[in-house]
Amino acid sequence: MNLKLTYLVILFASLTASAQKVQLTVNGTQRSHTIHPNIQGQGLSYSVETDSIYEDGAMAQLFKDVGAGFLRWPGGTPTSMYHWNDLGAGWVDNWNPNYPEEWTPHPSEFMDLDEYMTLTRAAGTQPMVGINMSSGMEWGRVDDGVAEAVALVKYCIDNDFDAKCFFLDNETYHHGNGYNKDMRGDGGHWTAANYAQQINLYADSIKKYIPDAKFFINWRDQFSNNVSDYETLLTVAGHNIDYVDVHWYWKWGVSNWADWKAKTPMEYETASYDGGSYVEEVAYFNNLAASLGKSHIKVAVLEWNIAPGDHNSNPDHTEYMTALMQSEMQMQFMQAGIEYASMWTSHWKESSKSEFLTLINSDNDHAPSASAAMFELYHHAIGGQITSSSVSDSNIMTTTVVKGNKTYVYLLNKNDENKSVEFNFNNLNVTSVDQALRFSDPGELSPISLWNSTTTGNYVASIQANSLTMVSFNYEANTELLFNGDFENGLSSWDSWNSPTVTSDAQNGNSAIKIENSGSFNQWVTVEPSTTYKLTAFVKTDNSAKKVVLGVGNNGGNIATKDIFSTSYKEHEVVFTTDANTTSVQAWVWLPESNGTSAYADNMSLTKVEEVSNEPVTSLSLSHENETVYSSTTLKVSATILPTNASDKSVVWESDNTATATVNANGLVTALTPGTATITATTNDGGFTANTTITVIAAQVNGIISPIQGNSYDIASGIDFSFSAAPETKYIYVYDMDWNLISSLTTPNLTFSYTPTATGDVTYRYIFQDANWKDVGNGTVDVSITATVLNADFELGLNSWGNYGGTTTETLNPHNGNTSLKINARGGASQFISLKKNTDYQVSFYAKVEDPSVVAKFNIKNALGTKYFEQNIVESIYTQFTINFTTDNEGEEAKIGFWRGNNAVGAAYLDDVVISEVTSSARKITPETLEKELEELVIYPNPSSDFITFRLNNVEGEKLLQIYDLVGQSVLQASFDSSIKVPVSKLSKGTYIVVVTDQNGHRVPSKFIVK
Repeated sequence: MNLKLTYLVILFASLTASAQKVQLTVNGTQRSHTIHPNIQGQGLSYSVETDSIYEDGAMAQLFKDVGAGFLRWPGGTPTSMYHWNDLGAGWVDNWNPNYPEEWTPHPSEFMDLDEYMTLTRAAGTQPMVGINMSSGMEWGRVDDGVAEAVALVKYCIDNDFDAKCFFLDNETYHHGNGYNKDMRGDGGHWTAANYAQQINLYADSIKKYIPDAKFFINWRDQFSNNVSDYETLLTVAGHNIDYVDVHWYWKWGVSNWADWKAKTPMEYETASYDGGSYVEEVAYFNNLAASLGKSHIKVAVLEWNIAPGDHNSNPDHTEYMTALMQSEMQMQFMQAGIEYASMWTSHWKESSKSEFLTLINSDNDHAPSASAAMFELYHHAIGGQITSSSVSDSNIMTTTVVKGNKTYVYLLNKNDENKSVEFNFNNLNVTSVDQALRFSDPGELSPISLWNSTTTGNYVASIQANSLTMVSFNYEANTELLFNGDFENGLSSWDSWNSPTVTSDAQNGNSAIKIENSGSFNQWVTVEPSTTYKLTAFVKTDNSAKKVVLGVGNNGGNIATKDIFSTSYKEHEVVFTTDANTTSVQAWVWLPESNGTSAYADNMSLTKVEEVSNEPVTSLSLSHENETVYSSTTLKVSATILPTNASDKSVVWESDNTATATVNANGLVTALTPGTATITATTNDGGFTANTTITVIAAQVNGIISPIQGNSYDIASGIDFSFSAAPETKYIYVYDMDWNLISSLTTPNLTFSYTPTATGDVTYRYIFQDANWKDVGNGTVDVSITATVLNADFELGLNSWGNYGGTTTETLNPHNGNTSLKINARGGASQFISLKKNTDYQVSFYAKVEDPSVVAKFNIKNALGTKYFEQNIVESIYTQFTINFTTDNEGEEAKIGFWRGNNAVGAAYLDDVVISEVTSSARKITPETLEKELEELVIYPNPSSDFITFRLNNVEGEKLLQIYDLVGQSVLQASFDSSIKVPVSKLSKGTYIVVVTDQNGHRVPSKFIVK
């Protein structure tokens, strides 16, 4: 699934309708654990995985796109009945003597082990294979069951299939399990005791062939209600258990949107269990395991999803809403440090009737569901370190991940309104925004805008109601890759096994780590492929006959190790080179079983080994010469510098037309509007240059010509919407982000004028439909609205106005309409608005006071609280006040205030507040003005086959002519003063769109025909 995305960072401040910014704070030095590569596994169910779903390779690519670390096979309940070398009907055991062979499906209707191996290799995922222990128990064939498991392991080894992870049966506590169903009728069923015995039997048999196998057992999910069972399992079989797999389905049978919204964070609840958050549930188990001396055992979640509930039958509940609920479960798994998790399931027949949202939609040609986009957004975090972050709004969840030289901030907004969030970074030198993506209705990823606060300079983003947002920031990364390598913060940022402790016996500083008898500690870090690194540590042991091991590895095993026998602190090092596919490694210290020996480690460090070179640059070339790209997409242009070992390979990128395309410091080109731009790279060493020409064409067959993405619009002028439409388009609908209809058009009408009702950054949606009302295109456009006073006539009461004291509204004597603002005695009202910097404005309002001896005051202040002006009101009848003022560098965030002091008596009134930009050539565009302009745009002859003249009457100054065909592609751009004659003989016959833009940015669209 290739989503071509772009982002726009707006470097001017803009205020949303919400005046108070939510504060998000990231502490770069407080880091806990690394997000494991297997946290986004996906489930399979072999008996429904038909060959046709996987034969074109799209599913393997999708698994890569969503960051699937492993694929769980053969499934859930079928694991307790399947036989890997004699697959049957899925939920039926063919060891049952009464099994009808005709139930066995055709091989093309299911996924066998060989096909699973092929898919795993194609998707680049780790194997996760189920072991059926139930059939042996149910049919009195335990020895045959063990032999079957051993044969499976040998088959994997013989076929070079690196299976290390095995889950030992499935839902051994559930009535649907193959043993608990009791098809034999002897009353047999799983208990914690007999399950523990079978775990040991199967694990010991498998370890003979795969000594480093990892085993996942599955028992009841309600930890605090099942302590006795877990004590039995961990005490009897804990040495053969690596992970306890719980299946978490949120609020089974009663799940719904309202309950999810009611609690932040969501908690694990069922009809019979009132648990804590998933983070708290994991912590409870970790404490339980530690109390039993089994702290190496961790929680895994090999099945999870939003459980069935009224959302399955509620027509107002959408697929996107379920995916957003799923996103919180996944976020909590990341926060809790879960290493292995897989959503149930990737696919199910008849998705529209299913009670679960799966990764793909079987009713839509197996296209990715909304869940896929959610997983793709979280994919960025894999391999990064969870970093401390907090947010001032209790209905927003956040997780921050540091990875390489990027910081990924995730924000889940469970509010029903948009929120402005300001990003504060402590101990992180953030330099720029890398990308900003929003997961929003209907389940898609889209770019969003950021700007800088005029008061703090911090980045600010508008976080949409009920959405998940990721903002990636570039920062200057430390050359040291390990966190807390001196252990002065104990084991913070480190994972451990068998309870290492902090000791004061340190090589340097106050703290080191001590391992007694056996144990280990480790940390995952992000690295670059095909790169050499050095791991160092000061290590010692108190028994020279027993080794302690310093090493580095990944999921594929150890990369490099060193055995250490020194009895005093000495620095030891391990140098290794990553392969072409390695992006994360695990650095560790391990003391094998040693009969009471203690090992100590301090001052660990992992750094990249830099190549030393003094070679000058001799040439520069680019990966692209001339490219045509769609607007709102990106293109990565790479620079090749010779020689390859040149000392300084840095380059500077620039675009000669940033209105059409921009380029960042890494050569990422962002296409904005139709036109051409030359992208030039220049080496710092030698000044070598290379360039490429980027031609940008309209992004869609159906698309928007105006407003322009990212532009600022004055409320006094409104916005002229103009569209290009394909021939099959019949209807165009424009909405705000809450799906309130703004306008509907019927072609060939492609334009309308609109006066916005919100201020700051505003996003509009547009949808194209054919004559049968079928969607044929859609999109969004982000613009900034300035000079807007919301509810300026107070007809909506005090909506949009902050107030205090005796402030209210009255209807007895308004200046106009039905309502005005009234302040009894002391009080005041205020509203934040968005303005441009260093710009002339005019504000007008009507006001009066009951007692002329008691002054009321009206003012406008900048973002720092400095007044642009303050007007005293002493008139006893409604009087219009008109005041001109000029904003300063703090002008983009302003505050209107109307107030009276502490000793005020009587009342003061305010009504009809209007603010507008004042320029020497400004014109207010009304529908009548627009209609007149359309008349003044003269096109003749029309139709024509050779030349057409365009003239805009009564408008002075240079104008821009833009011509588009009906598929939205730019045909011509040219500047002219009064008129321009354009040759059209080489254009194809048909209808074209023309837009003329004057110096004030006012656009006049029309059409002409080439015959």
